[in-house]
Amino acid sequence: MANTKDILNALISVEGIGTAVCVGRDGFVIAAAAGANVDAIGAMVSTGLGSAESVGKELEAGVLTQAMMEYKNGVIVMTSIGADAILAVVAEEGEQALEMYACRLRKESATWKQFYSVVLQVN
Repeated sequence: MANTKDILNALISVEGIGTAVCVGRDGFVIAAAAGANVDAIGAMVSTGLGSAESVGKELEAGVLTQAMMEYKNGVIVMTSIGADAILAVVAEEGEQALEMYACRLRKESATWKQFYSVVLQVN
């Protein structure tokens, strides 16, 4: 059974993905692989996803499952993991990294289900 760190390391093995972080809704990092200041990312991702959820609630758009922030030099994709955690992936500029990320998610759907259950057990 793969642990959370193994799964995050598999994500950053995708070309173009530099950081993968599993964050609690409180902004504290549960696990991380490589990259930038993961503590700062954790705090900002938690706040950002919370704001996006508020917009969805106000618009009666349903439960937020994923959000993306696109910048000049990169992209951050945030995915809800149950009610308690967030998976954040930081990719370089360009669509190729995101396509590879989406492809990895589809190919390893059983692994991601396992990942979610591991994360939820940690919380």
